[in-house]
Amino acid sequence: MRMKVIIATLATLLLIACSPDGLHDSGKSFRPPVETLAKVVAVELGGHSYHFPLVAVTRAGFSRVERLCGGEGPARLCAIPLRDLAAISSTQRSPISVSRIAIELEGYSSFKNTKLDRWFEIPHLCGKLTQSWARRQCADQNHFKDNLRGFTLIEASALAGHSLGFITGQRESVNVAVQRMNFKRDDPSVDCGPDARGLCSVAMPIGQRALAVWVVGPGNSTTDSINRQAAAIRAFLKHAVGAQEDYKAFIEALNAAN
Repeated sequence: MRMKVIIATLATLLLIACSPDGLHDSGKSFRPPVETLAKVVAVELGGHSYHFPLVAVTRAGFSRVERLCGGEGPARLCAIPLRDLAAISSTQRSPISVSRIAIELEGYSSFKNTKLDRWFEIPHLCGKLTQSWARRQCADQNHFKDNLRGFTLIEASALAGHSLGFITGQRESVNVAVQRMNFKRDDPSVDCGPDARGLCSVAMPIGQRALAVWVVGPGNSTTDSINRQAAAIRAFLKHAVGAQEDYKAFIEALNAAN
């Protein structure tokens, strides 16, 4: 009997440990981690500091903020767990150094529990977000045109060790396509698949040490559209999530781009 109790206890602890943010997510007891998602974490990447609400740098409760792993062997990136980001947010006095961030620009008012395969609506998160752009974006005031849903910010030195995924029609990973690009100043560069399906990898320098990378689909791969997306990303990084939010300047920059 005692052995059964021990086994049951270990199983419960394992379930909790594997859940996003360490939450017990079984059935009716699950509640999306709204308070955690509303926290803001300060990061340093490519020599610049940024402030992101955790809802913008997670997906389904899993962190999309990565830094170099410790230990021997080839350099690789490891995600900083959401619970660690939340703890850092509560106590940090200076930005944490990271190498890659996948930034979500939509879907803040809903949360997917992957274990239950179920979406939870969390509109009450919007009012808890402290940045003006994030509150409005959460409340369906979409700031980003041309179907810009997100992008990756990555240290140029980390590009070779991270595939950044694949897109339909390309036989190589996105990072290989980006490494081939010849950048002119800070203008975006484009690499499209050979099958004419319209999926393209786009990248542009952010300062001297980082790149913004994203994928565009049919209808959003024209030069004008890509330039608008690039301008929106620059405005976002400078005025929305930079060292000090300037929402008015952010909106003015977006309007100028359009």
